[in-house]
Amino acid sequence: NKANMKYEEGLANNISNVKLYSTKFKQSINFGVYACDLAYCVTNDKYEEASKYLKVSKDLAAKIGMESIFLSDNLVERFEANVGNQDSIMSILFHVQIMTDDYIYENDLSDLSVIFFTGAWVEGMNIGTHTILGNNDHKISVLLSEQMTIARSIIKGLRAVKSQTEDLVDLTDHIEEVVDAYHNLWSVKQEGENIEYLDVELKHEEVISISEMILELREEITL
Repeated sequence: NKANMKYEEGLANNISNVKLYSTKFKQSINFGVYACDLAYCVTNDKYEEASKYLKVSKDLAAKIGMESIFLSDNLVERFEANVGNQDSIMSILFHVQIMTDDYIYENDLSDLSVIFFTGAWVEGMNIGTHTILGNNDHKISVLLSEQMTIARSIIKGLRAVKSQTEDLVDLTDHIEEVVDAYHNLWSVKQEGENIEYLDVELKHEEVISISEMILELREEITL
């Protein structure tokens, strides 16, 4: 909303890709990806598409042991009954988020929470860079700059996950490569130690290089 990003067909992860996710890691991280896609559709009043993403999120939740979240309170039915009413839809989505957080807390699944969030973060970055790229490099400079701080926290969270699978380690390393590449950009290094991230103005070629890395990162987790 803040970036005034208009909906673009084909940017969200294709629902048919869900059949590719056979491991718990892939199912968990793409639960986050699809959650971001769901929010992207709702924000842009694409309710038919949003309904499909809610259902695929429910399917993934069942595979990772969280089906009870979507079965309670007839969430899918309530969602479909309120299509067109963004306030009601957002209220339902916030309710899903609260129930997910409660389930994770009550079942000591904080490691899953980090993976969900990482998937949503990567997809948000993917949508943001695609939507703004080439139209307004200043906007994408700000987007990339403020998200690098979040990325550092994500890396710490992923490194702290108890079960360090090969997929998880590779993902963490890949995110760290993006952060390191950003901080090694000429425009960023010129700012020095007292950098004010929101004021960093990247060159167009720098924006392209980081955007390509984000696309690779997104393909790694969705394909």
